[in-house]
Amino acid sequence: MIKFWLLLPISLFLAFTLYQIDLPGLHYDEAFEIVPAMQLLKGQPVNAFRESALTLFSKEFPLMTQDYIGALNTCGSVPFLLIGGATVAALRSYAIAIGLLTLLLVYGFTTELSGRSLAGLAAVALLAVNPTFIFWTRQGIFVTAITSAIGAAAAWSWLRWQRRRDFRYALLGAFLFGLGLYAKLLFVWLIAALFLALALFNSKFKTCAEQSRSMQSIKLTTKNQKPETRNLKLIGLLLAGALGMWPLLVYNLQTGGTFKSVGQNSTTSYYGVDNFAVLSNLTTRIEQLITLLDSGHFWYLGKVYSNPLLPLAFVLALIAALWLAIRHKKTTGLIPFVVIGLVVLQSIITVSALWITHFALIMVWPA
Repeated sequence: MIKFWLLLPISLFLAFTLYQIDLPGLHYDEAFEIVPAMQLLKGQPVNAFRESALTLFSKEFPLMTQDYIGALNTCGSVPFLLIGGATVAALRSYAIAIGLLTLLLVYGFTTELSGRSLAGLAAVALLAVNPTFIFWTRQGIFVTAITSAIGAAAAWSWLRWQRRRDFRYALLGAFLFGLGLYAKLLFVWLIAALFLALALFNSKFKTCAEQSRSMQSIKLTTKNQKPETRNLKLIGLLLAGALGMWPLLVYNLQTGGTFKSVGQNSTTSYYGVDNFAVLSNLTTRIEQLITLLDSGHFWYLGKVYSNPLLPLAFVLALIAALWLAIRHKKTTGLIPFVVIGLVVLQSIITVSALWITHFALIMVWPA
């Protein structure tokens, strides 16, 4: 029954995102990433970033579009451009398809996390009518919105691994972590946040009885495992992660570009952000988080509209989650808030600028 009702928010999402699909006009970053895709389709020489490309079947495929952004969107959009031609509609149809996939992943992850399919439906419904999600999906290439889909898939995979003890989900999650890093280097914020949240909820927020049961479970699953087996699993996770980001690894073997970019901009970014100005940067990021919630950042559409009810709802949900954790020892509801908070804390350091578009990485987590 729930899956039937899921069709309603999905239909709304498609209606909103497909309406006047060519507006606003093509963003520079959209065009920048798609030029190589059109060159591939037309059989022209590809303008590969730092001249780093992989040659397959006498065609050159770019490995990266910038030192810290992979060519996932470039390659992923090729079938859509092949069918729809060199049009904004074809380009954004690809981005909307990624948004639709993101909704389905959010439904699965939220249902798994909460144990309630109604919670998954509510999260999808909130996103389907959210202006930030709608416009950042339409212009998904501009904000590398694919990281949001990969993040939801990775979190869901590792959540299943934790609960079902099926190592295949661990390998899938590791691969997705690597793929997310390749899509955009700032995905490392989400990886770190998920690991820290996992460690926190496996210790600090568990009662003594829960910790005891957890330890017993771990002992039972590892008692009969030889050290060689554990080492093989660790190697498997590392290889799965490397497989996900192999183009990034090859690119850096060829050019060292990512390391150069991070090294040259680690203290002061190339847009002049002082990465040691912790309080100032954190204040900016918190303000951006509020703006992300109220969707008041689309000034380039002609006028700023915002919804102050959503930041208020976010705060009320946090209070409710804290009350459930303290009063009833139910800590699951705190996990999204911890992940969001940890990403915000890490985002005060940047190699580029303090752009709100970086939060496309976590745009689904408030829902």
